[in-house]
Amino acid sequence: MRLRWLPVACALMVVLSFPAWSAEHALSVGYGFALWSSDSGIGKIEEGDYTFMQAAYTYEHPLSARWLVLVEPFIAYVNRPVNGVDVGFNLGLKVYPFTEDRSGFFFGMGTGAAYTSVDFVEQGTHLLFILQGSFGYRYKNYFIENRWRHYSNGNTAHPNRSINANIIVLGMYF
Repeated sequence: MRLRWLPVACALMVVLSFPAWSAEHALSVGYGFALWSSDSGIGKIEEGDYTFMQAAYTYEHPLSARWLVLVEPFIAYVNRPVNGVDVGFNLGLKVYPFTEDRSGFFFGMGTGAAYTSVDFVEQGTHLLFILQGSFGYRYKNYFIENRWRHYSNGNTAHPNRSINANIIVLGMYF
């Protein structure tokens, strides 16, 4: 009776442990500013200048030699148009199209959610949804990345005008 669970237990241990050795963790910091938000121009939203500093932890799990799935909780300090804090997470995919050793150029895309303490005129709520795209370069354990982030309330409140930002990120894997 006990032996019938042994193959299932062995299979689970193999399946769960096989990809675990290649998962990676990273810490990053970034500087963000408004980009392509309505007709306000670069660096601005309707309320004026929009800039922030962000810190993030990233967990990347390989799906194949080139493709990874990632989970990234972050916190951002918004210093303009008013002081505030964003706390959220992103779920995404990353691909290294030119190499299989996770070095060189990469591209990413994802979605997520954030809570902001800033009362943005464009959003009408503090709970925001995120769409994000990025490209970057990794050298050994270090990377630089450029991200474009779109904040929206998902039409859960009015108004629902987009807040778009560019984020320049520096990070390190450990």
